[in-house]
Amino acid sequence: EGIPPKYGDYEAQRHWMEITLNTPMKEWYRNTTYNDLAYWGLDYPPLTAYQSYVHSLFLHKFDPDSVALGSSKGYETPF
Repeated sequence: EGIPPKYGDYEAQRHWMEITLNTPMKEWYRNTTYNDLAYWGLDYPPLTAYQSYVHSLFLHKFDPDSVALGSSKGYETPF
């Protein structure tokens, strides 16, 4: 109780964009303060991480709340 659900695959993809946009590359695959690997840790090869980063740039421009570090867990777009 008190722990938000992990939602689904969309949340995993969104979270990877959040992590790749807001943390140094060396932390993408490490458990850190901002990257809890138990919550949809990035578990695909680096090419996937780079793709997540590129997509995060787009999201950050048009819907920055969706990739805000730490506050966007379970984010649902109003669109």
